Amino acid sequence: MTPKTFSFQGDRRQPQMIHLTEAGESPNIQKRYSLIGARAARAAVGRRHRRARPIHQLLLPSKIKVNRAISGADFTFFLGHYPPTRIPNLLDNGQNIFNSNFSQPGYDARDFSFQGDAYYDSQSQMIQLTRNGTGPSIQNSVGRAFLATPMPLWDNVTGELARFTTSFTFQIKVISANTGDGLTFFLGHYPPTSKLEGVGGSLGLFNNGVATGVVAIEFDTYFNAGVDNSGSHMGIDVNSIVSREYTNVAVPGRNLTSGLPMTCHISYVNTSLDLRQFLPSEVAIGFSGATGVAVDLHQIMSWSFNSTLEPPPARKNSKFPWKLLVQATGPVIVFLAIVFIFVGVRRRQLRTRKKHHRALARGLEHFDYHKLAGATNKFSQENKLGQGGSASVYQRQLTNRHVAIKIFTPVASGEGRKAFEDEHRIASGLRHKHLVQLIGWCYDRKRNQVEFICWWLDDRYTRLFLVYELLPQGSLDQHLHRGKSWLPWSKRYEIILDLGSALQYLYVDCEQGQQCIVHGDIKSSNVLLGSSYGAKLGDFGLARFVLHETGSQTTDVLQGTFGYIDPVFLNTSQRNRQSDIYNFGIVLLEMVSGRDPTMCLHDRPPLSSWVRSLYHRNYILDAADERLISGESNVACQQMEHTLLIGLLCVHPDPSIRPSITHTMEALRSEELTLDIAPLAPVALSLA
Repeated sequence: MTPKTFSFQGDRRQPQMIHLTEAGESPNIQKRYSLIGARAARAAVGRRHRRARPIHQLLLPSKIKVNRAISGADFTFFLGHYPPTRIPNLLDNGQNIFNSNFSQPGYDARDFSFQGDAYYDSQSQMIQLTRNGTGPSIQNSVGRAFLATPMPLWDNVTGELARFTTSFTFQIKVISANTGDGLTFFLGHYPPTSKLEGVGGSLGLFNNGVATGVVAIEFDTYFNAGVDNSGSHMGIDVNSIVSREYTNVAVPGRNLTSGLPMTCHISYVNTSLDLRQFLPSEVAIGFSGATGVAVDLHQIMSWSFNSTLEPPPARKNSKFPWKLLVQATGPVIVFLAIVFIFVGVRRRQLRTRKKHHRALARGLEHFDYHKLAGATNKFSQENKLGQGGSASVYQRQLTNRHVAIKIFTPVASGEGRKAFEDEHRIASGLRHKHLVQLIGWCYDRKRNQVEFICWWLDDRYTRLFLVYELLPQGSLDQHLHRGKSWLPWSKRYEIILDLGSALQYLYVDCEQGQQCIVHGDIKSSNVLLGSSYGAKLGDFGLARFVLHETGSQTTDVLQGTFGYIDPVFLNTSQRNRQSDIYNFGIVLLEMVSGRDPTMCLHDRPPLSSWVRSLYHRNYILDAADERLISGESNVACQQMEHTLLIGLLCVHPDPSIRPSITHTMEALRSEELTLDIAPLAPVALSLA
């Protein structure tokens, strides 16, 4: 017998006696070994354990020798694929254990999946989440490293939720005075679904500041205005880069950028927070890191993970009693009675729903689903205008009208239907020349037999449609930032007045009893332009009725568009007219400056902060687009300066100082080109 007779995986022993588990009574025996016959047979695979196990030794060729504590029986003889597939680190036995020090022998890079710029650096024996400077520039580097196998978080059958603890040692190495952006420990979809973006503020997880199905602990080393509280902090992120909870660790010499190795311990007890509402049953676990213009090196030195998910109890085998055959008719009768009651209740619900649809449709055209599907080539991608969180929008010519068809996504929670009814209730009652007109509606309840049955059982899965007019010149942002056409100041000024007129109608003139309407998402992409560049405000997906007296509504979800969101709304979750005025002020600054508020980079402050800094230095007109000023009269330049000042008042940090829409419109239409903006002078803080 020679060593060439066998192939070894794991820890190779002397040829006359082969150990399948590590020798010794150490409590830290957690390794796995396997022995493979090189010609025909395959030998045993030892399993990893959390406590000391008996030593098993296989004597070749025919004897098995074990120590006296044989009760563990921790080896198997098997026949299987040649060569055997690699044993995963996470075992599907109720306990999931992972322990790796990347600087010690036994580390296997195949235990991890790497995305973007992340890799295992064999020289430093650490996982590098971003580029380390030996190759391309380390700026705008994004990477992820996560376990190659998904971790069971909760049981689909029993609903049992796992508990886990994890500990990892990491180092953020500072290589320049300007540090950024940080790293995260995350749980999310397996494999991760969010795109890797080169902007450091996303931390390698969030696209445009948000993601779906992601829970993360962030270690942030860069201050992003409007998002972070300091340039060195830890936070808990749930589906958003805006942390739900955070801790400021900006302590000189002992902060995240001190260059010291740091160890983080995280424990999750399933009785304190139910992660099932945020994450799927199996998740990816790992790390992400990112740099922008500011840079660090983000290194993971070691990592251990321990999770417990109790398996469902085994069913007991029992013989079917013959007596149940006689008693079976009773349950059948009960079942038929339940079905009969359900059918009766369901028919009544559908009749009520039909009456509700007719009430909603009063004064609007009801479109046939097949007509809409045929006009859009079954809602093909070439006809798609865009997609939001709860709906998709398509365009098409329909009976001599160019229309936008908004399809609300059906979900089990019924949120799609609620979003449809809220928007329908508001948009159907609006009649103003500067508001996009709702033309009609539709709902699709039977595309095939299976879907008809699903709809009949639960109509929350019904697809609902709203049909709006579509203006020929597209949205305002296409002209301002995408080069569709150049808008001179005279056109822009008319668009500003049109938009202000629409808001004045929503807040003051709309006849809704004691209520007014807050739009909730005023931005240039929601302003549509007609053939003569007359402006209309659209997209009422976030619009809500509020009382004139209170003038606000609380929301549990962060809603709006990055760059336009009122910072006060981030803190209070109060959507009101003042937050709309803030959005309107950002649009005013955008129209004059030509800058896109959503493009907030590390080397460029937020639009409102930038204009305010120019105002305090008496250079406010420098904020205007040079191409816009060129060739314009002094009166036009004064109008631009006047508009910038009004915009600054609208985005004032104190909502009580912001002007009402009536006062704003009076100031915009006024021929008096001086404006008292004294409240801005003592304000030194930034809106961001």
